[in-house]
Amino acid sequence: MKKTLLLFISIIFYGCGESQCYDFHKLVLNQQSNIIVERNYNTEKSSFALGTLKLKGKNLDTNKSEYFNPDTRGWQPFAKYISKGDTIIKRKGEAIMYIYKKDSIVSISYENFCDKTKYNQDKILNIIERESIN
Repeated sequence: MKKTLLLFISIIFYGCGESQCYDFHKLVLNQQSNIIVERNYNTEKSSFALGTLKLKGKNLDTNKSEYFNPDTRGWQPFAKYISKGDTIIKRKGEAIMYIYKKDSIVSISYENFCDKTKYNQDKILNIIERESIN
């Protein structure tokens, strides 16, 4: 009886974790941004413990001011790489966000996030150096 109960509890917890993984990935895929950053609320001293990424910028297509404030916490740890003047590209349907800087391109990838045989946590962040644009 104990073994059956333990097995049942294990299946429930494993199923919940996998379900949460796919829910997170679905949220990431639905997000989009195409802005030049004017303000990064996460790096301001007044931003006490923001749980999610919060950026304000000018949309490259509409030239209007807008916010990129996704519902997930997955992007927040990378806020320190985002500065005023950087271009943020996050296409709907992709699990990658690009940060275009003057001297580099930073990509953050959640591709294959729920497939633990392909996903490598050490390769989420990728920085490619490029020549400065003056």
